[in-house]
Amino acid sequence: MEVSRELGVYADGYWLMYLLTILAVALLLKGFRQRGRLWNLGEGHPREIAQSRARRLSRVAAELLEHRRLLRKRSIGLAHLALLFGVLFFTVGTVSVMLQEYFGLPTFRGGYYLALSLVLDLFAFFGLIAIGALHARRKPFQVAKQGSLDRAVLPLAAAVLGSGLLLEGLRMAITPDPWGAWSPVGLAIASGLAATKIPLPDSLHQGMWWLHLILSLGLITSVPYTRLIHLVAAPLSLYWSRPHSASVLEPLDFVDPQVTRFGVGRIEDYNWKHLLETDACMQCGRCEEACPASTAGRPLSPLAFGNGIRAELAAREGAAAGDSFEEEDDALLRSVGGEEALWSCTTCGACDAACPVGVEQVSRLIDVRRYEVLMKARFPATLQQAFRGLEMQGNPWGLERRLRTEAARALEIPLFEETPDAEYLLWMGCSGAYDPKERQILEALVDLLRRAGVKFATLGSEERCCGDSARRLGNEYLFQALVRENIKALSRGGLRTILTICPHCSNTLGGEYPQFGGDFEVLHHTQLLARLVEEKRVRIEGEGEREEEKVTYHDPCYLGRHGGVFKEPRNLLNVAGEERVFDLERSGSDAFCCGAGGGRMWMEEGEASIARERALEIAASGADIVCTACPFCRTMLSDALSGIDSSIKVMDVAEMVKSRIQE
Repeated sequence: MEVSRELGVYADGYWLMYLLTILAVALLLKGFRQRGRLWNLGEGHPREIAQSRARRLSRVAAELLEHRRLLRKRSIGLAHLALLFGVLFFTVGTVSVMLQEYFGLPTFRGGYYLALSLVLDLFAFFGLIAIGALHARRKPFQVAKQGSLDRAVLPLAAAVLGSGLLLEGLRMAITPDPWGAWSPVGLAIASGLAATKIPLPDSLHQGMWWLHLILSLGLITSVPYTRLIHLVAAPLSLYWSRPHSASVLEPLDFVDPQVTRFGVGRIEDYNWKHLLETDACMQCGRCEEACPASTAGRPLSPLAFGNGIRAELAAREGAAAGDSFEEEDDALLRSVGGEEALWSCTTCGACDAACPVGVEQVSRLIDVRRYEVLMKARFPATLQQAFRGLEMQGNPWGLERRLRTEAARALEIPLFEETPDAEYLLWMGCSGAYDPKERQILEALVDLLRRAGVKFATLGSEERCCGDSARRLGNEYLFQALVRENIKALSRGGLRTILTICPHCSNTLGGEYPQFGGDFEVLHHTQLLARLVEEKRVRIEGEGEREEEKVTYHDPCYLGRHGGVFKEPRNLLNVAGEERVFDLERSGSDAFCCGAGGGRMWMEEGEASIARERALEIAASGADIVCTACPFCRTMLSDALSGIDSSIKVMDVAEMVKSRIQE
């Protein structure tokens, strides 16, 4: 017997199906046109993405098919994956019908038909389970932010899948199918219907056929009018997202006389990609859960910020033609949650890393800071001294530049102009040069480099702050001024490689200076030390001579999540501490921030302290020593732990390695 299935049973009513389909497609296109117009309200254009089209497409395919970020929460990720593949196979089934019905291809014959029947049947069933799981896991804030159409999406999707299974069961109950075992759920429904002994007229199957068709067309039509728009917007957002948008911010053009607004004060100032992101977002709340400011009780809510932008878009959509929004320059500040919320962000990038659809939370918040600083001159009073110090003396404390040279002399670090054959230029950084406590990191590193026979030098007073804090606080003009001065100093004397003790310096010098012509190789000190230990140029003592202390490692955001450096610090500590080294609960790419990034090093922490939140986790871990690889982290954790458990030592990885070396 040939494996096949008869199609075209209700061909005499196809004219109505065509009419309904044309109407659905017209509404679908109208909806997409409306969404496209809203996305194009943005006046800016996304910065060119370095990745090729092929690389971007492969990234989108990997995110969609593998669900790498969604599967960090396994139950929800699996439910979404089942629903996604249910939609994909539903589409394959519809196309297969069309190919046989109108083009004569044997898609409903042979092994392909049996496999398709099995897959469609099972995934429709799994899809129903997934919808139930997703509905049960909805959080109150997700439901509260949804309109009536959005709330109807999951029930409508369930109705489409359920009616499809019931339709299959009715077909087999009315006309027994020798291949029914390949549709096990449909066969079970057919068996249940047969057990009732109730007559099943053909008209019942026909009615269900039309109901299933109308529900399916309704679901498809609803895409641009409901949160299902993310089916289109999410892949587009992923395709156009910049993988390092939080690490490497887009520069502002202060030269073009046509540019008169800097930063973002209203949604029209955003580029279209940032507006597209509002439709890609499904309000899953992962950004909120990952945000250290939100976790510590500060008023910042990444989710509310996105909803605020969406509300501004909705206002534009419902406004009459010609309505002006020129006076709404504070709209985005309100969307963030006000001034306190705006300045709570540490730019740690946890929200960007957690988002499954490529929403660039950090960069769009920094754009609002830029508007506040550059256009409104509004920023916390505590930043006034930092800005003035950076402008006048090249450091946030406003201390004299000559002190950098004095610090170098005290550590016997030669100046670069005196050592033209130096292999590395040691970038002291503001903390290393001016903070006596953080200078201990430099002292340990310098000692290790000398033991390894590494030749290095520093710029001394020619070095200025790299500008990380200025840029992330929104003062792009000051940042670019610092960049110009530093590039001028760094471009002399055949510089080879820059070595830093601060991840913020590493990120800015290596990632952002190329935007202005400063292409330098930059290494963080843990990267070089790991290499020196591996090459046996730095030797660590034997296990028997060590103290019995439990050591944990705190990942600095700008070294780990931003810079991708996770292995080298751990390798160093594993050699220095072996089995006594362990990770905190929130570590690696999920590490919790110390609270100093985004310029917050120069602001008051207040009661809702991010550093205290992290310190409590460290204290609860039972660690005797917490190591880190960032002066900011070392300062914040030392201060926070002093009020919780002063017996816990806070050390830089370089200090830990130095304490374990063989004499």
